[in-house]
Amino acid sequence: MKKPFNLRLLFTLPVLLLVQAGFSQVTEPASPGTGQPATEPVTAYKAVDNSLPFRNNVPAPALRHFTKTFSPQCGESWYPIKNGFMAKCVVNNINTRVDYDHRGQWICTLTYYEEPLMSADLRARIKSTWYDHRIVLVEQLEFPSIPTVYVVHINLDREWKRIRVQEGDMEELPLLVSKRK
Repeated sequence: MKKPFNLRLLFTLPVLLLVQAGFSQVTEPASPGTGQPATEPVTAYKAVDNSLPFRNNVPAPALRHFTKTFSPQCGESWYPIKNGFMAKCVVNNINTRVDYDHRGQWICTLTYYEEPLMSADLRARIKSTWYDHRIVLVEQLEFPSIPTVYVVHINLDREWKRIRVQEGDMEELPLLVSKRK
């Protein structure tokens, strides 16, 4: 059965009006005390930053991996990086960065958190050697083919150290300090 033309027009017209209203321009209110309207038009919608891709520009395997791995409440942001894409999100004070190649294959996950959120086993390992030091930050690096690597940043007064923990091995890493002249 063919739908009458008027019925189709009845549903199409409100949609067109909404789209037109979204892209129309409005002027700023009059400046206080002048009574003159502002000369610069302000768009009614917020401009999109061109450096960030739309989510539908991200490869499907990357989106599937991300949504399967993380909760939908994390509110991720996607960014283009050299040879791929990066997603960032924050859930329960845990900052996470996930990198994907240009085909959407998972490269690595980097997670940052503080001492209260680290595992008791990892804390005990660090504190057994550096018991006076304060744990400032934990970086957790996950890769597809190697075991998880933890880089723990500790400090005592003005002494800073980075400790790498991976599969029972623990070593102190050199500090990355730039020398100023």
